[in-house]
Amino acid sequence: MSRRRWRAWRGSPFPTWAPGIAPEHLERIFEPFVQVDESLTRGAGGTGLGLAISQELAAGMGGGVSVVSELGRGSTFTLTLSRGRG
Repeated sequence: MSRRRWRAWRGSPFPTWAPGIAPEHLERIFEPFVQVDESLTRGAGGTGLGLAISQELAAGMGGGVSVVSELGRGSTFTLTLSRGRG
């Protein structure tokens, strides 16, 4: 039986077109059905599941999704995964 060695892979950060997220909301944005500003999602659509699903998929592959955000300026999300090697 072979053992796999894992190493971290970090994707390029990707900015969003959204107006940013207030610091008090950052912890909750990865929870299912959370919408920080319903007035924005009404125009853009969405159920509040995208980030929750992305986080779960990344966690299932040994990684995660992180965010840096400034209200009024935008947000940048980074996907980090572990990939098998060897």
